[in-house]
Amino acid sequence: KAYDFGARKFVVFNLLQTGCDPYFKQRNNGSCVDLLNEGSTLFNNALRPALENLSEDLPGFSFVYINMSGIINVIIDDPTTY
Repeated sequence: KAYDFGARKFVVFNLLQTGCDPYFKQRNNGSCVDLLNEGSTLFNNALRPALENLSEDLPGFSFVYINMSGIINVIIDDPTTY
């Protein structure tokens, strides 16, 4: 829809590891829910190629892809640095 209204430049964030969200961890004895994380990974792996296809199909479409999952994982792995 945004493209139809003239938007051409987009910033797109990938998904965080949903299964490690505190809400789900609390309900899974403090552990991440692997099935949800697998879903996030599948989505993230398909997101960038889908955006690249849109770039080819839609005149003027451009995007900046932000690997939010990677950024957050770095912070989680070494929180004292931040």
